[in-house]
Amino acid sequence: MQKILLSASVAILCCISFNSCISCDSNYSSSSSRYVEDENYWESIDREQNLRDAGMDGAADIERNARREYMQGGGYTSPEGDKQIHYQGSQEQKRDLDMIDEYFNENGWD
Repeated sequence: MQKILLSASVAILCCISFNSCISCDSNYSSSSSRYVEDENYWESIDREQNLRDAGMDGAADIERNARREYMQGGGYTSPEGDKQIHYQGSQEQKRDLDMIDEYFNENGWD
């Protein structure tokens, strides 16, 4: 009797795990499919790999983290108003540089 209960429990757990994996896989493919044609995404993948190949794991981690934020709807805004992965060349960078210039123009460079 205990063997039957154990077998049934294992079978139920396997079914739950299998169904969970199927739903995870379908969610992953639908959420990642929007990046198939996204040049920023693939360029970021290439940069990360090139950095790792060059032994710059810390920089590669920064690249990966920036890409993850971008994939979650974050990131920065390009001059054209599109989302981009990097701060450099973004509207946010321009705003920050303008604020720095304004500060130094008001307070001097000393």
